[in-house]
Amino acid sequence: MIRIMLCPYCQRQVGAFAKVPAGATLRCPLADCPGQDFDVPNLYTRDYDRHPPVAMSILGPTGHGKTMFIEALLTHLERHVNWPGFSTQWMDEVGMREIRERLRTLRQQGQVADATQRVFPRPKILRLRNVPRLGGRQLLMYDTSGESFSTSENMLESGRYVRNSPAILWLVSVTEFEYPEQLADLTTTYAHAMELMGADPREQGMVLVLTKGDLLLEPDAGAAAGLPPLPPAAREFLENDDLNPAGDAWGRLEAVHVALDGWLQKTPLRNTINLLKEQFRTLKLTIVSAQGRPAIDQALTMDLMPRGVLAPLLWLCRVGHPGAWVETKFGNVFHFDLPSALAAAPPDATVRLEPGTATLTEPLIFSRPVTLVGAGPASSRVVSSAEKFGFGFRSPFVKVSDLSLAHVGTAPGDVVRVVGGTAELTNVEIRGAVAGQPAAFGDGVLVLGTSKVRLTNCHLRENAARGLSVRDAQASAHLIRCTVTRNGDAGLLVLQGDCRVEAGTVSENAKYGVELRTNGSLALENTVLANNGKAGVRVAPGAAGTVRLNEVTAEGHAERGVDVQGTVVLTAAGLICRGNKAAGVNFKEESRGTISGGLLTGNTYGIIAAGKSRCEVHSATVSGNTDSGILFAEQATGVCVNSVLAGNGNGGLRIFGTAAVAHRGNTFDRNAGGEIIQGQGATLTIAPDPDQPIPLDLESGPGAKRKKRGWFG
Repeated sequence: MIRIMLCPYCQRQVGAFAKVPAGATLRCPLADCPGQDFDVPNLYTRDYDRHPPVAMSILGPTGHGKTMFIEALLTHLERHVNWPGFSTQWMDEVGMREIRERLRTLRQQGQVADATQRVFPRPKILRLRNVPRLGGRQLLMYDTSGESFSTSENMLESGRYVRNSPAILWLVSVTEFEYPEQLADLTTTYAHAMELMGADPREQGMVLVLTKGDLLLEPDAGAAAGLPPLPPAAREFLENDDLNPAGDAWGRLEAVHVALDGWLQKTPLRNTINLLKEQFRTLKLTIVSAQGRPAIDQALTMDLMPRGVLAPLLWLCRVGHPGAWVETKFGNVFHFDLPSALAAAPPDATVRLEPGTATLTEPLIFSRPVTLVGAGPASSRVVSSAEKFGFGFRSPFVKVSDLSLAHVGTAPGDVVRVVGGTAELTNVEIRGAVAGQPAAFGDGVLVLGTSKVRLTNCHLRENAARGLSVRDAQASAHLIRCTVTRNGDAGLLVLQGDCRVEAGTVSENAKYGVELRTNGSLALENTVLANNGKAGVRVAPGAAGTVRLNEVTAEGHAERGVDVQGTVVLTAAGLICRGNKAAGVNFKEESRGTISGGLLTGNTYGIIAAGKSRCEVHSATVSGNTDSGILFAEQATGVCVNSVLAGNGNGGLRIFGTAAVAHRGNTFDRNAGGEIIQGQGATLTIAPDPDQPIPLDLESGPGAKRKKRGWFG
């Protein structure tokens, strides 16, 4: 298996770091990496899988406390944290010595660092071991001048590391803005620079850190800046900042976030906070005091007393790598990853996934009745590189809503497999399934056994085979207001079983919109089938079952709008077939069908009935087709009554072979080849009153003996 690691300079995934020929050092293999002149520490790559990186991409105006925050965080981690088994270790000697000198100056002389220089920062890498509930992590700490983010040009020069960051830290002192709109202006600069780099801040999380919180502890401390007194939850946090990841840290962080959000809405920054919520995928708020007391003339008046500095780090671990809450009647419990949350969830619990992208390498199995809820498909994404399938449902009942499920990588696999019980998916995007060889896998949703699946407002797209497949006789799928598009075979496939589609769109799939292959039933209502590679609806040769189309539009297909074969019975009401290159509706073999109402226009043929098929057309409009309106050929039989056949390029009604057709009450107008074209051997009769059986013999011909038959013989 290829080992994927994160480059600490460009924050992109690489398969392996390149070895420098002149020595044993490592470099990023990507030619456009901004860290081409820097080595990747060998220690960083050792035991990497147990210590995934957390990028601490820090932004903020000059003088708002970015460098001091890093030094306060290091002081807290190295001297004040006493978690069981916890330890820290620097990953490169050069970075370690630089930090040690800065900390020595600060701790021994009380001297605060000067403003950071505007250069591309070499990240300082600190490995953390045995963090409660987190395990190991590697901090990639970037500290560059506030001037690096004052213009988009400066950011492109020395702040490019933020381009691929899953989350960023923005450190600001709310009492030190040059003007109230400064943060909003910085947001515009950041968005412009990200656009120039081909990135979108809406894909990132943001942790907004209010620095120098000690300056806000006095009741009227922020009055000059239009700030009300600090909310009690934030004040209490600064006075007692103990955060235990194994305990109530996550609840405290959320409470402080909510309190600060409400507080900022009462300040001149309220519009800027609203902007940040729109600009970034998610926004979290916290407050820190890196020094504990203000510095005087760049010197501390007492030892460094950091407060709240763990909060930004813990938020980064969550915002960049979303966790999940298990909600029960007994309370809510936070888990750092979705698999552990599902494993801990009791029956009937709700698992709420935070915004962000959760990455899985093994199939995720739903074996108990649970509800999984995200923050919306654009915000909560779960991607799996597992073989065979990414998500398996075998619970009596599962509900999934408001997220994206995707397969990534090259391993063949379906996205979702439902092998038992009932599953309901609402507002879920399903994409990326990979097909195997020989033809296997590659379905967005695969429904097996006696499973029942209901999808509402879902999007099934860009799967290598089908958007959804129903494979077994007792399996069923019901799609409501769903979009099924750009899949590599059919949008929907029924091998056996039942599939119902309401108010959906099935478009731009490589072969068929909907296919019935063996034996089953299809029902489509108020649905659009458009621009699929071959046909909108296709019933395969030899297939059996039923197809019901009610107010369905099939348009723009390379072959046929609706293609019916085998012994299937089609019932269509209000069907619109237009702009299909071969035929609007095509019947073959021993299929049977009734078309009531509707419009068939702009096709080569409006309707074709061939083989031993039978087609009945009632009150339809068949017009403007480049060849004939309706063609009966070979041994087909049928009825055409009360319909309009007009403006077709050949005959309005053509009958060839030994086909037998009864007609009555039709309107013919401006058909280039004539109203009715009847070939030798074909039979045309006048249909009797509709309340009487129509006398047609399948072995029709001149002088053939006829017996009374109903609508379908």
